[in-house]
Amino acid sequence: MIAYVSPGLPSFPVLQWDPERRLAKVSIRHANWRSHEWAFMWSKLIAMLVLLVATIAVWNKTVGYELLARIVVTGLFLAIFGRLLVLFVRRSLQGFLARRFFPSRGTFWFSRKGVGIKSDLFPSGFVIWRRWKGLPVTSQFSIASDPGAIERRQEAANREPFDRMHLDTARILRLILSTETRATANQAGRVHPVRAIPICEIDEQVAERVCIVLSTAAALTSALDVDASRQQRAIGRDIDQAGR
Repeated sequence: MIAYVSPGLPSFPVLQWDPERRLAKVSIRHANWRSHEWAFMWSKLIAMLVLLVATIAVWNKTVGYELLARIVVTGLFLAIFGRLLVLFVRRSLQGFLARRFFPSRGTFWFSRKGVGIKSDLFPSGFVIWRRWKGLPVTSQFSIASDPGAIERRQEAANREPFDRMHLDTARILRLILSTETRATANQAGRVHPVRAIPICEIDEQVAERVCIVLSTAAALTSALDVDASRQQRAIGRDIDQAGR
């Protein structure tokens, strides 16, 4: 496979394309709101350990002073710099830990016959075939609000806005399935059920780019080969000749 490059296509994630077999693959590795929640807890623990080490260092630096003076100096350090130190360490590490140690992964395969998806919501993966009982199944990707993140945001209402920002930007990527086609879209009396499957929890910063790349991969593997039809001779009468 080769990397598919287009002026209208984002550089992330990379769309791997096999033009001979008409196969496409997209792999993503990103930090969603659950990644940030794990990173929030671990960065807070690391920050407390850093504060403990710093407090012990200040206590040891005051050796030779009276006990009361050592207690006062150490207490002033905790009162003035303790909260700032914890805040700085935690917020500096949260994004790094979320991306490096608690990322979310997803892999998407596309072919003429079907679409395969494997993500944290579907660790075993599943396949959507592009024909069902003789009907073509169209697949589209869309972005919606994440109900899990909304519930978690209500529980974390006492946090500062910066510490719940990842909950505000949490989204969920959905696969929209339908048996409707262009030929049957305007036919009266036909019912085309639509099903939306949540497939991946994702952050708003990368959700749109991922959706564009996945939609492109679906179009590449499902579009008809029009090269041959373009080479066919047009059938009809020349209107200039017909008027003579």
